[in-house]
Amino acid sequence: MSANRPGEKRRAKRFEIDCPVTVGLRRKGNGQAVGQGRLHDVAVRGARFYLSRPLEIGSSVVLQIHFRDLNESVTTVRFEGTVMRVGEKRPYEIAVRFRRGGRFLRRDLEDLTNVRQTA
Repeated sequence: MSANRPGEKRRAKRFEIDCPVTVGLRRKGNGQAVGQGRLHDVAVRGARFYLSRPLEIGSSVVLQIHFRDLNESVTTVRFEGTVMRVGEKRPYEIAVRFRRGGRFLRRDLEDLTNVRQTA
């Protein structure tokens, strides 16, 4: 499902997809696992998800989004990004902007959401 709020400044559509996401902090030399969360929505340039602990704004993160298809197979897509916004209450709503190399093509997102809607 596509979602853009009235008065929204974003030009790209966001797609509401409820699926698991694994979050890790990106550090020099190695990464640090943070935990499992739930994806809320995703767009060409970023994503929004819920996590049981807050992350620091400006942190570099790696998201592994676990999409499930009609056959219950899981495809994991990895994105690198920067934390832009963090909610104040648990579960913490976290917004991440993807880095240039980790962008997901809109066409691919529409294919995934069409599969989800027919399930």
